[in-house]
Order: sequence, then structure tokens, then C-alpha cells
Amino acid sequence: MLGAAVPGPPIPSAPGFRQLLFAPPITAAPKLQHAAALSTANEGKALLTWKSSLDNHSQSQLSSWSSSANPCSNWVGIRCNKAGRISGINITSSGIRGTLGHLNFSSLPHLTTIDLSQNALYGTIPSNIGNLSRLVLLNLESNNFSGVIPIQISHLTNLRKLRFSSLLLNCL
Repeated sequence: MLGAAVPGPPIPSAPGFRQLLFAPPITAAPKLQHAAALSTANEGKALLTWKSSLDNHSQSQLSSWSSSANPCSNWVGIRCNKAGRISGINITSSGIRGTLGHLNFSSLPHLTTIDLSQNALYGTIPSNIGNLSRLVLLNLESNNFSGVIPIQISHLTNLRKLRFSSLLLNCL
């Protein structure tokens, strides 16, 4: 018989069962998206803190880096992964002058590339750069870094390209 109901087990009539049965599925996606947005905001804040430690010319070179703009879509030299986390910094030949001392690498755990070559960065290379376990490329060539190459660089087990040429560095 076409259109006839097929007999089956009765639907329990406990209070709330029908509501539970026909309720929309529960999803964690909004919470995950919110968490990713907060993480990206924290990553952006770390970069803004570093930017504020640079000289005035450098800050103007990074004028797109603003707390009112999304780092993943509006910041020059910043790349993000599919999850919306900052995964790359590439600000080569931008006349950036300052140190890396105020760049909190621990707040940027998804970085895979850092290319700061051909700028006017100086001082030492911070040892906490060794916390960037996903880093594949680190290019600091043609800057004015000095001091010792931190031993923590050896913790970068995914590193495939390391460029330090034209630096005044010492090896232990």
C-alpha cells in the first residue's frame, strides 16, 4: 500500500523525550571559532606589542598592523593558516629598526615562517625563539644582530631553512 505507515515501536512518552528527539544537533563549532578568534587576537596583541617597541619609521611601515584590523586579512606581511592562526611573518626589506626583545614568540605557536631579512634589526636573537616548534623557515640575514646564536635554535626540529648571513654573530 502506497503511503501507509509502517508499524514500528512506539515512541516513548517520557517528559522531554520528544523535545530531545527532535532538538537541533548540538555543535561545538561556534565555541571553537570563538576560541580561534581569541587566539588570533592574542597573537595579534603580541605583534602589536613588538611593533610599539620599534622606532617611529618602523611603526609607520607597519601601519596596517592595528588593533581594529584582522591580522589574517588586513596586516601586511602576515599570513594565517586555515584555522585562522598566524603562521607566517614576512616583512623583508621594510626598513624595520629595533630588536626582537619585545616579540613574545610563545604567543605565536603556529608560526612556520619568519622572514625579517634585509632590515635594520639589532641586538641579540632571543633564546625563546627556540619555542617555535613548527618553524620551517627562519631568515634573519642582512640585519645587525650581534652576540651568540642561542643554543635553543637546536630545538627547532622542523626547521628546513636557516639564514643568518651578513650578521655579526658568534657560535659557541
